[in-house]
Amino acid sequence: GGKFSDGKLNTLSSKGTLTVYGGLFDQDPTAYVANDYEAVKTGETTYLYSVEPLDAMGVKVKFVPTSEKNIYNIVLESTSYQNIYEFVAAEFMFKNDSTTVGGKKMSYEILGIEGKTVVEQAADNECNNEYIIRIPAGEMENRLTGREITIGQVKFIGQATTQFQGNIKFDITSGEVDATERKTHNGYYYSTTDATLSVVRKDGSDYAIDSTVEEIKRNVAVNVAFNHSIDTENKWNENQITVTLKNNFNYNQTQSINISDTKSGATTFVDVPLGQITVTLKAPGFRTYTYKSVVEETADNGDLVLNFWNDVKRENKEVIEAGKTDMYHNFLVGDIVMDYTVDKYDLAAVTSYYGTYGIANNAKYLRYDLNRDGDIDIRDVQYVLHTMGN
Repeated sequence: GGKFSDGKLNTLSSKGTLTVYGGLFDQDPTAYVANDYEAVKTGETTYLYSVEPLDAMGVKVKFVPTSEKNIYNIVLESTSYQNIYEFVAAEFMFKNDSTTVGGKKMSYEILGIEGKTVVEQAADNECNNEYIIRIPAGEMENRLTGREITIGQVKFIGQATTQFQGNIKFDITSGEVDATERKTHNGYYYSTTDATLSVVRKDGSDYAIDSTVEEIKRNVAVNVAFNHSIDTENKWNENQITVTLKNNFNYNQTQSINISDTKSGATTFVDVPLGQITVTLKAPGFRTYTYKSVVEETADNGDLVLNFWNDVKRENKEVIEAGKTDMYHNFLVGDIVMDYTVDKYDLAAVTSYYGTYGIANNAKYLRYDLNRDGDIDIRDVQYVLHTMGN
């Protein structure tokens, strides 16, 4: 454990013997080190050499952030100047207390390093947080050696596909690293049981990873176009066409479409969390329409714009969302009995109230007044006939 300088080690050859088991030296002490030790260059300017065991005295596990906020590298680092020699496998029991921004438990995935390591889960079903990271079978000649070795990754699965958001609290509670003893090539083991394996934890935390990624949100604009004109003169109650945005992480918002003219209406949802969303359009006399999308992070984070129609579109080039599949049979007018098909039952429903005038937003009749002009007349029958069979 001492520091030795200005000495001439070779003078000992005539006056006695010296066996070195440690220390720092300004000269190369290779001729005197014990059999299971070696002289290692320290990179320092005064004490150029350290005498260390042939293999790393200990190993610490640390999680290193990557450019992806939800992915961390799993890294083994020697606690001494020696390399971890010929890494074979590591078995860890993980502890995951991570949560999504919606407060739900967040899952994770342990990944290998392509071409270097593979991952398998422990066979015991009760140990579903125990994983083995190892060199692929048949490739033992490609074992990893170094003072610092990246053996795998942990990927946290949050509520978004392109941007993770939530609180990461992740740790290793126990584990073992299997390597090779350099001189004998027998197994050489580091374990949390005997403290030769340790976990690097964030300062002031009980977790190796203790991090929060702030939630990112975008606006979602929903436009509805009416191929057949509607009457907007006090005949379309503001709550009679609604849009609901919902995800699996406690976000659930419903807004009314603001009818701006006889051909269109719109609404904008502010600060929608990133991730998968389900968009549902409802109105009396219209087929309930559901569309699934993903609110993704973009360079400008402008509005995600969705376009819907209340009729069968005649041009397939029309799309609900830029870059997505052309729309067809959208927010369809005339599904009065709400069975997702416009057929003879819907036609019978309209004709049974044919000739009813001045309904003035009466809830009883609203679903039959498809153009919301206050009268159930030939125009409403035409709407049903136009969409029959869809």
